[in-house]
Amino acid sequence: MQQPNRSFNPDAPQTARRLIQALGVSPQMKYLTICILTLIALLLVTVPAVAEDNAPASGSFGFNWLAPESASCKKLSVKDLPNTTICRFEIDVFNLPGHVCKVNEHVELMVYKTATQCKKALGVMEANAP
Repeated sequence: MQQPNRSFNPDAPQTARRLIQALGVSPQMKYLTICILTLIALLLVTVPAVAEDNAPASGSFGFNWLAPESASCKKLSVKDLPNTTICRFEIDVFNLPGHVCKVNEHVELMVYKTATQCKKALGVMEANAP
C-alpha cells in the first residue's frame, strides 16, 4: 500500500509557510500545526459574535428583579444600558432567553428582547413572591 504524500503543499498561502518555518515545526507536525492555526483563526472570527450577546440592544425590555415590590417592565434606552457593569446572556430561571445585567448591588436588570417576554418573566416572579 502506497503511503500518502505528506509533503508540504507548495500552493499553501505564503504566510502559513513563513509562520510554520518561523515556529520551527518539524515536517511531521506541519499538518497538525495548520489545523491548530485554522482553529485559532475560526475562534477569533467567532469571538465578536459571542461578545455581542453580552450586551442587550437598546429598545429591549427589562425590570430590576432585586426590587420585586416596585418592579415593572420598561423599555430600556441607551441611557439605561451603559450604566450596567456586567451583562451575561442566559436562559433564566423563568426559562426565557435574556440578559442579566448587574448595575450595582441594588440593581440587577433582567432584560428581554420583547415586552411579552418581559411581562411573562415578571409575572412568574410575582407569582412566586413570598
